Amino acid sequence: HATTALMLETILDMKPRFAGKKVLDMGCGTGILSIMAAQAGATDLTGIRIDDWAYNNAMENIATNKVRNIRILIGDATLLDGKDRYDIILANINRNIIVGDLQVYASRLKEGGTMLLSGFYEDDIAIVLDEARKHGLEYMGHTVLERWSCLELKK
Repeated sequence: HATTALMLETILDMKPRFAGKKVLDMGCGTGILSIMAAQAGATDLTGIRIDDWAYNNAMENIATNKVRNIRILIGDATLLDGKDRYDIILANINRNIIVGDLQVYASRLKEGGTMLLSGFYEDDIAIVLDEARKHGLEYMGHTVLERWSCLELKK
């Protein structure tokens, strides 16, 4: 999908910034973004997915790619309450879930950390940015593919 392609391209473009970092992949699906982040040098990765099928698929993909530093959890943003802080947060979900959970994501992002968001159209960037600014996140740029967007924010 275009949003996955955008996120993968952005991770590759940011590869040096992933080295040694703690990464959260919200809505991790098949685990592809977590796997790419690990290959880019992230050392501690957590993926969260809401359903069992995706969990099993992610675990299979992680094993196939021989990545050992990714932990996948079943649940939603409520799993983040009181948990660790992350250097980088990835979320390729959809606009409504991102906007609804952005406060939680921002609370778990380290100061100076990066958040990459996708799963929404370019026309929706203003809506996502409006919510992001309420939680201390700064616009750093975005990319677009087939009307879909990937937004980079910084805390």
